Amino acid sequence: MSGQAVVGTVMLILVMVAFFGIVFWAYSSGRKKQFEQAAQAPFALSDDAEGTGSDNSIKQDIDQRGRQP
Repeated sequence: MSGQAVVGTVMLILVMVAFFGIVFWAYSSGRKKQFEQAAQAPFALSDDAEGTGSDNSIKQDIDQRGRQP
């Protein structure tokens, strides 16, 4: 076997180990609670929180430009 084939085989094994490690970590039972909390995070905001701050002024600016003749 040539040196290039050995390096390629070692890299393949390292990538496979990393992939299966990440999959195991993501699907482990300890992470389930954190993933459920992250999934519900967008729904935790109140409805009046949308459009506040600097985003609101940007939206008004766009509306005014769109209404100009």
